[in-house]
Amino acid sequence: MIRSIVTKKTTLALPSEEIHDQEKIEDIIVDLIETAKYRATIPPGCMGLAANQIGELYRIFIIWYAGEWIPMINPVLETVKGPQGYAKEGCLSRPGIHTKKRRYKKIHVSYTNWPNGDPVEHEKYGNFTARVIQHEHDHLNGVFI
Repeated sequence: MIRSIVTKKTTLALPSEEIHDQEKIEDIIVDLIETAKYRATIPPGCMGLAANQIGELYRIFIIWYAGEWIPMINPVLETVKGPQGYAKEGCLSRPGIHTKKRRYKKIHVSYTNWPNGDPVEHEKYGNFTARVIQHEHDHLNGVFI
């Protein structure tokens, strides 16, 4: 189901909880993907979406990567010490606001994948995708631009 995007700061500032209920995970991911697909058709588009942005305070987000939506369940961000860069970021939960943010250019992330629930360990991402993951991971911790 396509969901409304949460813009209320008090909701977005709450940290998300780990989730292990497979039925609930599937429901949230289906809604995240449907909502992201819809939002991708409306400028400024959508490259990632966290569960709390659709009103679910669980540690799940999706990113657009290699031509498909990739869900990351209970992700753990393992930042690689190294170069950082500044770039402007926007957010569906903060329409019209763009903030220059400093992010690592390369990261590792571990998470549970979907739909089979296998662990993914130390997956490497760089550049723009690393930025998107860091942005969405911030959402899970109650941090937003």
